[in-house]
Amino acid sequence: MALFNFCGKSSTSTINNNRYYCRNGDSGRFTKSVLFNKTSKKRNIYKKIEEFHSLIIEYEIAGNRLIHSYYAHRYEHEGIMQYGETIDNAIVKMQMIIELYFPSVNFEENEYRSLFDSLHTLNYKKAGDKVKSNARSLKGKSKTLMRRHKH
Repeated sequence: MALFNFCGKSSTSTINNNRYYCRNGDSGRFTKSVLFNKTSKKRNIYKKIEEFHSLIIEYEIAGNRLIHSYYAHRYEHEGIMQYGETIDNAIVKMQMIIELYFPSVNFEENEYRSLFDSLHTLNYKKAGDKVKSNARSLKGKSKTLMRRHKH
């Protein structure tokens, strides 16, 4: 079954058992080509789960630093902006990973962003507790993914 010819001009291609084979026109032998097989798909999923978990940690650290700076009245514009951008980037990347690789997982972007939008209405303890709660929720999602996709 020839789908795409990744092998070159004088060759034919087949897909068999999730592996891609190229047949050299001269020798008639099939050789393995680089295409996602089951093992590489699993490795890719594992990497995405690891990346998701790293983003959760990044979100939690930046969130705690932002709250501490905000309530310690350290209004260093660059520092607060940097933490805010880190949080925003982490949320966007987490959402992208979930939507592309794990669509069955419920991820509400606004749930994790709303805390920082309403920071001025919360006291220090409530804001810190909310960051911990959000991080705990995200880590729960990460653990679920790890259990679902373990070896």
